[in-house]
Amino acid sequence: MTNIEKRGIVSVHNKAGLIVAMRELVVRRCQLFATKGTADRYYEETGERVGLLPELVGEPISNDSVARERTARRIKDAMVDDAKFVQLAILNLRPPKLIQDSIGSRVSPDIGGTDMIITAADSGVLVITSPVRYDDVIEQIERPGGVEPRFRQQLAKEAYGHIADHFETSSNM
Repeated sequence: MTNIEKRGIVSVHNKAGLIVAMRELVVRRCQLFATKGTADRYYEETGERVGLLPELVGEPISNDSVARERTARRIKDAMVDDAKFVQLAILNLRPPKLIQDSIGSRVSPDIGGTDMIITAADSGVLVITSPVRYDDVIEQIERPGGVEPRFRQQLAKEAYGHIADHFETSSNM
């Protein structure tokens, strides 16, 4: 186990294997900040608390969509301004939605999520978009020399692929 404390953010739609992965990261001295639903679920299953995303940037806790957008924007700005702000991000996108309203029907992709993934990957943050990578990330974090640059680049590439798949799905709706 490393003595270096890391900070991570968690905002996912696909929660497969997530609680176990979060617990493994916490055991390895990773301070996690998650969406309220994920933080609540983590507490229910482990009896332990993780931080909430708004707390990471000094925002009040709110379900208001404007407040959530402001929190996301402040996290993205912090990742750009400070390379050590967060070291890892577990992020994946909600499926695009087909919306019917007075204008007609339109597709609503997860724009906020894609923006967060791009910012994290471009900032050198270790971005995990697929649950199948959780064990690999734990293994890399435990390496004496830290995360291999090639592995970090591979995860960034997978993150961009996750976004491409999301927009391909959107375009086919």
